Amino acid sequence: MKIGKFQDTYLTFKGIYYAKKVREIENLSNNDLKKYQLSKIKSLLIKASREISFYKNLFWKIDFDPHKLDDLEELKRIPILDKETIRKNYSSLISGFRSKHSIQLSTSGTSGERLSVYTSPNQWFIEQAAIWRQWSLAGYRFRDKMAIIRSYSPKDNEPLFKKDRLRNWLYISPYHLDEENSKNFLHMLQIWKPLFIRGYPSSIFLLSKYAEKFKIKLKSLKAIFTASEKLTKDYRLQIENTFGVKIFDHYGQAEITVMLHEWDDHNGMRNLNYYGYPEFLPTDKKNIYKLIATNLHNDVMPLIRYDTGDLVEINYKEMNLHKPVIKEIFGRNDDFLLHQDGHKLPSVNFYTYFSKLKEVKRFQFIENQSDLELRIQIDNDVSNSSLLEHIGDEMMLRFGKKVKILITDQFVQNNDGKFLAVVKI
Repeated sequence: MKIGKFQDTYLTFKGIYYAKKVREIENLSNNDLKKYQLSKIKSLLIKASREISFYKNLFWKIDFDPHKLDDLEELKRIPILDKETIRKNYSSLISGFRSKHSIQLSTSGTSGERLSVYTSPNQWFIEQAAIWRQWSLAGYRFRDKMAIIRSYSPKDNEPLFKKDRLRNWLYISPYHLDEENSKNFLHMLQIWKPLFIRGYPSSIFLLSKYAEKFKIKLKSLKAIFTASEKLTKDYRLQIENTFGVKIFDHYGQAEITVMLHEWDDHNGMRNLNYYGYPEFLPTDKKNIYKLIATNLHNDVMPLIRYDTGDLVEINYKEMNLHKPVIKEIFGRNDDFLLHQDGHKLPSVNFYTYFSKLKEVKRFQFIENQSDLELRIQIDNDVSNSSLLEHIGDEMMLRFGKKVKILITDQFVQNNDGKFLAVVKI
Protein backbone atom coordinates (compact mmCIF):
# COMPACT_ATOMS: atom_id res chain seq x y z
CA MET A 1 0.00 0.00 0.00
CA LYS A 2 1.28 3.44 -0.94
CA ILE A 3 0.75 6.30 1.49
CA GLY A 4 -2.30 8.37 0.53
CA LYS A 5 -2.73 12.04 1.32
CA PHE A 6 -5.15 11.44 4.19
CA GLN A 7 -3.03 8.67 5.73
CA ASP A 8 0.12 10.76 5.36
CA THR A 9 -1.53 13.66 7.19
CA TYR A 10 -2.82 11.38 9.96
CA LEU A 11 0.55 9.69 10.49
CA THR A 12 2.32 13.06 10.40
CA PHE A 13 0.18 14.45 13.21
CA LYS A 14 0.60 11.23 15.17
CA GLY A 15 4.34 11.59 14.67
CA ILE A 16 4.29 15.17 15.95
CA TYR A 17 2.57 13.94 19.10
CA TYR A 18 5.00 11.04 19.55
CA ALA A 19 7.98 13.38 19.12
CA LYS A 20 7.35 14.54 22.67
CA LYS A 21 7.70 10.99 23.98
CA VAL A 22 11.02 10.30 22.26
CA ARG A 23 12.63 13.04 24.34
CA GLU A 24 12.13 10.81 27.38
CA ILE A 25 13.95 7.94 25.62
CA GLU A 26 16.78 10.28 24.61
CA ASN A 27 17.42 10.99 28.28
CA LEU A 28 17.63 7.37 29.39
CA SER A 29 20.79 6.19 31.11
CA ASN A 30 22.99 3.78 29.16
CA ASN A 31 21.70 0.88 31.26
CA ASP A 32 18.03 1.78 30.75
CA LEU A 33 18.62 2.41 27.05
CA LYS A 34 20.16 -1.03 26.68
CA LYS A 35 17.08 -2.58 28.36
CA TYR A 36 14.75 -0.62 26.06
CA GLN A 37 16.55 -1.76 22.90
CA LEU A 38 16.80 -5.34 24.11
CA SER A 39 13.08 -5.45 24.80
CA LYS A 40 12.20 -4.08 21.35
CA ILE A 41 14.58 -6.37 19.47
CA LYS A 42 13.57 -9.45 21.45
CA SER A 43 9.91 -8.80 20.66
CA LEU A 44 10.76 -8.25 16.99
CA LEU A 45 12.75 -11.49 16.76
CA ILE A 46 10.03 -13.54 18.42
CA LYS A 47 7.45 -12.22 15.93
CA ALA A 48 9.87 -12.91 13.07
CA SER A 49 10.44 -16.50 14.22
CA ARG A 50 6.69 -17.12 14.21
CA GLU A 51 5.52 -15.24 11.13
CA ILE A 52 8.40 -14.95 8.66
CA SER A 53 9.65 -18.09 6.96
CA PHE A 54 13.14 -16.73 6.22
CA TYR A 55 13.86 -16.15 9.91
CA LYS A 56 12.00 -19.27 11.03
CA ASN A 57 14.30 -21.38 8.87
CA LEU A 58 17.42 -19.36 9.68
CA PHE A 59 16.93 -19.52 13.45
CA TRP A 60 16.34 -23.26 13.28
CA LYS A 61 19.49 -23.70 11.20
CA ILE A 62 21.74 -21.75 13.60
CA ASP A 63 19.93 -23.01 16.72
CA PHE A 64 18.91 -19.54 17.81
CA ASP A 65 15.99 -19.09 20.21
CA PRO A 66 14.88 -15.42 20.43
CA HIS A 67 12.94 -16.16 23.64
CA LYS A 68 16.30 -16.68 25.36
CA LEU A 69 17.86 -13.44 24.12
CA ASP A 70 19.12 -11.55 27.18
CA ASP A 71 22.09 -9.65 25.74
CA LEU A 72 22.33 -7.63 22.52
CA GLU A 73 25.77 -9.15 21.91
CA GLU A 74 23.97 -12.41 21.08
CA LEU A 75 22.62 -10.76 17.94
CA LYS A 76 26.02 -11.42 16.39
CA ARG A 77 25.05 -15.08 16.07
CA ILE A 78 22.64 -14.01 13.31
CA PRO A 79 24.35 -13.66 9.89
CA ILE A 80 24.57 -10.19 8.37
CA LEU A 81 21.83 -9.52 5.83
CA ASP A 82 22.81 -7.90 2.52
CA LYS A 83 20.78 -6.64 -0.45
CA GLU A 84 21.50 -9.69 -2.57
CA THR A 85 20.13 -12.02 0.13
CA ILE A 86 17.03 -9.85 0.39
CA ARG A 87 16.40 -10.06 -3.35
CA LYS A 88 16.86 -13.83 -3.43
CA ASN A 89 14.51 -14.35 -0.45
CA TYR A 90 12.22 -11.37 -0.91
CA SER A 91 8.77 -12.87 -0.38
CA SER A 92 9.93 -15.02 2.54
CA LEU A 93 11.13 -11.91 4.42
CA ILE A 94 7.63 -10.41 4.64
CA SER A 95 5.04 -11.21 7.29
CA GLY A 96 1.88 -12.21 5.45
CA PHE A 97 -0.05 -11.69 8.68
CA ARG A 98 0.97 -8.02 8.93
CA SER A 99 1.42 -7.03 5.28
CA LYS A 100 -2.23 -6.19 4.53
CA HIS A 101 -2.06 -2.66 5.94
CA SER A 102 1.65 -2.14 5.44
CA ILE A 103 3.34 0.77 3.68
CA GLN A 104 5.64 0.19 0.71
CA LEU A 105 8.84 2.20 0.38
CA SER A 106 11.19 2.01 -2.61
CA THR A 107 14.75 3.01 -3.28
CA SER A 108 17.31 2.57 -6.00
CA GLY A 109 20.02 4.30 -4.00
CA THR A 110 23.52 5.08 -5.20
CA SER A 111 23.89 1.50 -6.37
CA GLY A 112 21.15 2.02 -8.97
CA GLU A 113 19.43 -1.26 -8.05
CA ARG A 114 15.79 -0.98 -7.08
CA LEU A 115 14.71 -2.37 -3.72
CA SER A 116 11.31 -2.15 -2.04
CA VAL A 117 10.62 -2.71 1.63
CA TYR A 118 7.41 -2.85 3.62
CA THR A 119 6.78 -1.34 7.01
CA SER A 120 3.94 -0.83 9.44
CA PRO A 121 2.01 2.41 10.04
CA ASN A 122 3.37 2.24 13.60
CA GLN A 123 6.94 2.43 12.30
CA TRP A 124 6.00 5.24 9.94
CA PHE A 125 4.72 7.58 12.64
CA ILE A 126 7.94 6.91 14.58
CA GLU A 127 9.70 7.91 11.34
CA GLN A 128 7.75 11.16 11.34
CA ALA A 129 8.44 11.73 15.03
CA ALA A 130 12.17 11.38 14.42
CA ILE A 131 12.13 13.98 11.65
CA TRP A 132 10.01 16.44 13.60
CA ARG A 133 12.19 15.98 16.67
CA GLN A 134 15.28 17.08 14.75
CA TRP A 135 13.47 20.02 13.18
CA SER A 136 12.35 21.16 16.63
CA LEU A 137 16.01 21.49 17.63
CA ALA A 138 16.26 24.24 15.03
CA GLY A 139 13.11 25.93 16.31
CA TYR A 140 10.68 24.58 13.72
CA ARG A 141 6.99 24.58 14.57
CA PHE A 142 4.10 23.21 12.54
CA ARG A 143 3.22 25.50 9.59
CA ASP A 144 6.43 27.50 9.79
CA LYS A 145 7.33 28.41 6.22
CA MET A 146 9.74 25.91 4.66
CA ALA A 147 11.13 25.78 1.11
CA ILE A 148 11.61 22.17 -0.06
CA ILE A 149 14.14 21.60 -2.87
CA ARG A 150 13.42 17.92 -3.45
CA SER A 151 10.51 15.50 -4.07
CA TYR A 152 8.99 17.58 -6.88
CA SER A 153 9.32 16.79 -10.59
CA PRO A 154 7.03 19.01 -12.68
CA LYS A 155 5.71 17.76 -16.00
CA ASP A 156 5.34 19.80 -19.18
CA ASN A 157 3.26 22.93 -18.66
CA GLU A 158 3.40 22.55 -14.87
CA PRO A 159 4.92 25.31 -12.70
CA LEU A 160 8.44 24.83 -11.35
CA PHE A 161 7.14 25.15 -7.80
CA LYS A 162 4.02 24.16 -5.87
CA LYS A 163 2.53 24.92 -2.46
CA ASP A 164 1.54 22.51 0.31
CA ARG A 165 -1.03 24.71 2.01
CA LEU A 166 -1.63 22.42 4.98
CA ARG A 167 2.02 22.39 6.05
CA ASN A 168 2.82 25.82 4.56
CA TRP A 169 5.68 24.39 2.49
CA LEU A 170 6.86 25.55 -0.91
CA TYR A 171 8.25 22.81 -3.18
CA ILE A 172 10.83 23.89 -5.76
CA SER A 173 11.95 21.65 -8.61
CA PRO A 174 15.55 20.45 -8.12
CA TYR A 175 15.65 19.65 -11.85
CA HIS A 176 15.54 23.28 -12.94
CA LEU A 177 18.34 24.96 -11.03
CA ASP A 178 19.90 26.74 -13.97
CA GLU A 179 21.02 30.35 -13.59
CA GLU A 180 17.80 32.04 -14.69
CA ASN A 181 15.45 29.79 -12.72
CA SER A 182 17.62 29.89 -9.61
CA LYS A 183 17.68 33.67 -9.68
CA ASN A 184 13.87 33.71 -9.95
CA PHE A 185 13.55 31.16 -7.13
CA LEU A 186 15.78 33.24 -4.87
CA HIS A 187 13.81 36.43 -5.53
CA MET A 188 10.60 34.50 -4.86
CA LEU A 189 12.00 33.25 -1.55
CA GLN A 190 13.02 36.79 -0.60
CA ILE A 191 9.38 37.81 -0.92
CA TRP A 192 7.91 34.66 0.67
CA LYS A 193 10.39 34.74 3.60
CA PRO A 194 10.81 31.05 4.54
CA LEU A 195 12.23 30.27 7.96
CA PHE A 196 13.76 26.98 6.79
CA ILE A 197 15.07 25.28 3.67
CA ARG A 198 15.11 21.52 3.24
CA GLY A 199 16.61 19.57 0.37
CA TYR A 200 19.43 17.63 -1.23
CA PRO A 201 22.85 19.06 -0.30
CA SER A 202 23.85 19.33 -3.95
CA SER A 203 20.66 21.24 -4.85
CA ILE A 204 21.01 23.69 -1.98
CA PHE A 205 24.69 24.06 -2.84
CA LEU A 206 23.79 25.06 -6.40
CA LEU A 207 21.21 27.55 -5.16
CA SER A 208 23.75 29.03 -2.73
CA LYS A 209 26.25 29.56 -5.55
CA TYR A 210 23.71 31.62 -7.46
CA ALA A 211 22.72 33.50 -4.31
CA GLU A 212 26.38 34.38 -3.87
CA LYS A 213 26.77 35.38 -7.52
CA PHE A 214 23.73 37.68 -7.53
CA LYS A 215 24.28 38.85 -3.92
CA ILE A 216 20.78 37.72 -2.89
CA LYS A 217 20.24 37.39 0.86
CA LEU A 218 17.54 35.29 2.56
CA LYS A 219 17.47 37.10 5.88
CA SER A 220 14.39 35.24 7.16
CA LEU A 221 16.19 31.87 7.40
CA LYS A 222 16.75 30.18 10.76
CA ALA A 223 18.22 26.83 9.65
CA ILE A 224 18.71 24.42 6.73
CA PHE A 225 17.92 20.69 6.72
CA THR A 226 19.83 18.34 4.40
CA ALA A 227 19.35 14.64 3.63
CA SER A 228 19.67 11.83 1.05
CA GLU A 229 23.20 12.72 -0.09
CA LYS A 230 26.59 13.06 1.51
CA LEU A 231 27.02 16.59 2.84
CA THR A 232 30.62 17.37 1.96
CA LYS A 233 32.72 19.85 3.91
CA ASP A 234 32.84 22.12 0.85
CA TYR A 235 29.05 22.02 0.51
CA ARG A 236 28.55 22.84 4.19
CA LEU A 237 31.01 25.72 4.12
CA GLN A 238 29.52 27.24 0.98
CA ILE A 239 25.88 26.87 2.10
CA GLU A 240 26.37 28.11 5.66
CA ASN A 241 28.55 31.05 4.64
CA THR A 242 26.15 32.15 1.90
CA PHE A 243 22.89 31.82 3.79
CA GLY A 244 24.28 32.66 7.23
CA VAL A 245 22.59 29.79 9.13
CA LYS A 246 23.57 26.35 10.39
CA ILE A 247 22.82 23.06 8.65
CA PHE A 248 21.13 20.12 10.42
CA ASP A 249 22.14 17.02 8.47
CA HIS A 250 20.17 13.77 8.41
CA TYR A 251 21.04 10.18 7.48
CA GLY A 252 18.45 7.52 6.81
CA GLN A 253 17.48 4.94 4.20
CA ALA A 254 14.33 3.73 2.51
CA GLU A 255 15.24 0.38 4.11
CA ILE A 256 14.45 2.16 7.43
CA THR A 257 17.01 0.41 9.62
CA VAL A 258 18.71 3.27 11.45
CA MET A 259 18.57 7.06 11.47
CA LEU A 260 21.38 9.47 12.35
CA HIS A 261 20.86 13.14 13.13
CA GLU A 262 23.01 16.19 13.55
CA TRP A 263 22.00 17.93 16.76
CA ASP A 264 22.05 21.58 17.73
CA ASP A 265 25.62 21.34 19.00
CA HIS A 266 26.64 20.58 15.37
CA ASN A 267 29.26 18.16 16.64
CA GLY A 268 28.79 15.22 14.30
CA MET A 269 25.75 12.92 14.08
CA ARG A 270 24.15 10.58 16.61
CA ASN A 271 22.05 7.48 16.25
CA LEU A 272 18.39 7.71 17.25
CA ASN A 273 18.36 4.90 19.79
CA TYR A 274 14.56 4.69 19.92
CA TYR A 275 14.52 4.07 16.15
CA GLY A 276 17.23 1.54 15.32
CA TYR A 277 20.08 -0.45 16.80
CA PRO A 278 23.45 0.07 15.04
CA GLU A 279 26.51 -2.15 15.13
CA PHE A 280 29.89 -0.73 14.17
CA LEU A 281 32.18 -3.37 12.69
CA PRO A 282 35.87 -2.38 12.53
CA THR A 283 37.62 -2.09 9.18
CA ASP A 284 41.33 -1.99 8.41
CA LYS A 285 41.21 1.82 8.67
CA LYS A 286 41.50 3.58 12.03
CA ASN A 287 38.17 4.86 13.41
CA ILE A 288 36.31 3.70 10.25
CA TYR A 289 33.51 1.20 10.83
CA LYS A 290 31.01 -0.69 8.69
CA LEU A 291 27.45 0.26 9.64
CA ILE A 292 25.20 -2.74 10.35
CA ALA A 293 21.67 -1.93 11.50
CA THR A 294 18.41 -3.34 12.87
CA ASN A 295 15.18 -1.33 13.07
CA LEU A 296 13.34 -1.69 16.39
CA HIS A 297 9.76 -1.37 15.12
CA ASN A 298 9.32 -2.80 11.61
CA ASP A 299 7.54 -6.11 12.23
CA VAL A 300 6.23 -6.36 8.66
CA MET A 301 9.60 -6.83 6.95
CA PRO A 302 12.30 -6.75 9.62
CA LEU A 303 15.82 -6.42 8.25
CA ILE A 304 17.90 -7.88 11.05
CA ARG A 305 21.60 -6.99 11.05
CA TYR A 306 21.28 -5.27 7.68
CA ASP A 307 24.46 -4.21 5.88
CA THR A 308 23.74 -0.60 4.92
CA GLY A 309 26.71 -0.54 2.57
CA ASP A 310 27.95 2.61 4.29
CA LEU A 311 31.03 3.30 6.37
CA VAL A 312 31.18 5.75 9.25
CA GLU A 313 34.00 7.54 11.00
CA ILE A 314 33.50 7.67 14.75
CA ASN A 315 34.94 10.42 16.91
CA TYR A 316 37.04 8.17 19.14
CA LYS A 317 37.48 10.90 21.77
CA GLU A 318 33.75 10.78 22.42
CA MET A 319 33.24 7.08 21.71
CA ASN A 320 30.48 5.56 23.82
CA LEU A 321 29.05 2.09 23.29
CA HIS A 322 25.45 3.33 23.19
CA LYS A 323 25.78 6.95 22.07
CA PRO A 324 28.72 7.26 19.65
CA VAL A 325 29.37 10.48 17.75
CA ILE A 326 29.52 9.92 13.99
CA LYS A 327 32.06 12.29 12.50
CA GLU A 328 31.50 11.42 8.83
CA ILE A 329 29.55 9.01 6.62
CA PHE A 330 31.07 7.47 3.51
CA GLY A 331 29.37 5.74 0.59
CA ARG A 332 26.74 8.33 -0.36
CA ASN A 333 28.82 10.79 -2.32
CA ASP A 334 26.42 11.48 -5.17
CA ASP A 335 27.42 13.26 -8.35
CA PHE A 336 26.00 15.72 -10.87
CA LEU A 337 24.84 15.12 -14.41
CA LEU A 338 24.83 17.91 -16.98
CA HIS A 339 21.76 19.40 -18.68
CA GLN A 340 21.97 20.28 -22.38
CA ASP A 341 22.48 23.97 -21.52
CA GLY A 342 25.29 23.17 -19.10
CA HIS A 343 23.59 23.51 -15.70
CA LYS A 344 24.00 20.70 -13.18
CA LEU A 345 21.39 18.09 -12.24
CA PRO A 346 21.86 16.27 -8.88
CA SER A 347 21.95 12.55 -9.62
CA VAL A 348 19.79 11.72 -6.56
CA ASN A 349 16.79 13.05 -8.51
CA PHE A 350 17.13 10.11 -10.89
CA TYR A 351 17.36 7.59 -8.04
CA THR A 352 13.91 8.81 -6.99
CA TYR A 353 12.55 8.56 -10.54
CA PHE A 354 13.80 5.02 -11.20
CA SER A 355 12.71 3.78 -7.78
CA LYS A 356 9.13 4.28 -8.99
CA LEU A 357 9.60 2.19 -12.16
CA LYS A 358 8.98 -1.40 -11.11
CA GLU A 359 10.00 -2.65 -14.55
CA VAL A 360 13.56 -1.33 -14.20
CA LYS A 361 15.80 -3.56 -12.10
CA ARG A 362 18.95 -1.45 -12.45
CA PHE A 363 20.11 1.71 -14.20
CA GLN A 364 23.40 3.42 -14.91
CA PHE A 365 24.33 6.72 -16.54
CA ILE A 366 27.60 6.85 -18.46
CA GLU A 367 28.66 10.41 -19.23
CA ASN A 368 31.59 11.75 -21.19
CA GLN A 369 32.25 15.27 -22.37
CA SER A 370 29.78 15.18 -25.24
CA ASP A 371 27.50 12.14 -24.84
CA LEU A 372 25.22 10.62 -22.24
CA GLU A 373 24.19 6.96 -22.27
CA LEU A 374 21.58 5.39 -20.01
CA ARG A 375 21.86 1.64 -19.45
CA ILE A 376 18.89 -0.17 -17.95
CA GLN A 377 18.15 -3.75 -16.97
CA ILE A 378 14.46 -4.65 -17.14
CA ASP A 379 12.16 -7.55 -16.35
CA ASN A 380 11.90 -9.98 -19.25
CA ASP A 381 8.09 -9.75 -19.42
CA VAL A 382 8.02 -5.99 -20.02
CA SER A 383 7.26 -4.43 -23.41
CA ASN A 384 10.52 -2.77 -24.40
CA SER A 385 9.06 -0.27 -26.86
CA SER A 386 6.52 1.38 -24.55
CA LEU A 387 8.94 1.50 -21.63
CA LEU A 388 11.73 2.96 -23.76
CA GLU A 389 9.37 5.59 -25.14
CA HIS A 390 8.28 6.59 -21.63
CA ILE A 391 11.83 6.78 -20.26
CA GLY A 392 13.07 8.53 -23.40
CA ASP A 393 10.43 11.24 -23.08
CA GLU A 394 11.25 11.70 -19.39
CA MET A 395 14.99 11.97 -20.08
CA MET A 396 14.35 14.50 -22.86
CA LEU A 397 12.30 16.55 -20.43
CA ARG A 398 14.94 16.43 -17.72
CA PHE A 399 18.10 16.82 -19.82
CA GLY A 400 16.80 18.97 -22.67
CA LYS A 401 18.31 16.54 -25.17
CA LYS A 402 17.90 13.00 -26.46
CA VAL A 403 19.62 10.40 -24.28
CA LYS A 404 20.83 7.12 -25.77
CA ILE A 405 19.11 4.27 -23.90
CA LEU A 406 20.51 0.74 -23.94
CA ILE A 407 18.72 -2.31 -22.52
CA THR A 408 21.44 -4.60 -21.17
CA ASP A 409 22.73 -6.59 -18.22
CA GLN A 410 26.28 -5.31 -18.75
CA PHE A 411 27.29 -2.43 -16.47
CA VAL A 412 30.49 -0.60 -15.64
CA GLN A 413 32.08 -1.31 -12.24
CA ASN A 414 34.92 0.48 -10.49
CA ASN A 415 38.27 -1.02 -9.49
CA ASP A 416 36.78 -2.33 -6.25
CA GLY A 417 34.02 -4.12 -8.13
CA LYS A 418 31.38 -1.71 -6.87
CA PHE A 419 28.53 -0.76 -9.15
CA LEU A 420 27.90 2.96 -9.51
CA ALA A 421 24.75 4.58 -10.85
CA VAL A 422 26.77 7.42 -12.42
CA VAL A 423 30.01 6.80 -14.32
CA LYS A 424 32.04 9.64 -15.84
CA ILE A 425 34.55 8.84 -18.55
